[in-house]
Amino acid sequence: TTDTIVQKQEDQAAVIISGSQSTLGIVNSCNAAFCRLSGRTRQDLEGQNVNVVIPEPWSCHHGEFMESYLRTGTAHILNKDRSPLFVRHSSGYLVPIGLQVK
Repeated sequence: TTDTIVQKQEDQAAVIISGSQSTLGIVNSCNAAFCRLSGRTRQDLEGQNVNVVIPEPWSCHHGEFMESYLRTGTAHILNKDRSPLFVRHSSGYLVPIGLQVK
C-alpha cells in the first residue's frame, strides 16, 4: 500500500499525491520526515490539496500541470531531477527540496 511505501522511507521526506481525476492533487499519505520539513502534521496534510505546501507562483498552476498530464499523457517532470524546488513551511518560510516524481 502507499502507506507502507511512505513509512519505509522515514529517513527521506515522502508524500503520495493522488493522480486520479476525481482526487487530483490530494495528499493520500506522507511520512514524519515530510511533516517535519513542512512544519505540518499528517492530519494537516492528508486529504488536503498538495498546493498547501507549494509556494506561489507554482501553486496556482499546479492543478493545470497535473490536468495537462492526464489529458495529454505528456510528462514534464516524471523521472526527472527537479532540484532545487521549494516547500512552503507552515511558518511561511521556503524550504529548498529535491523532487522525484514517479
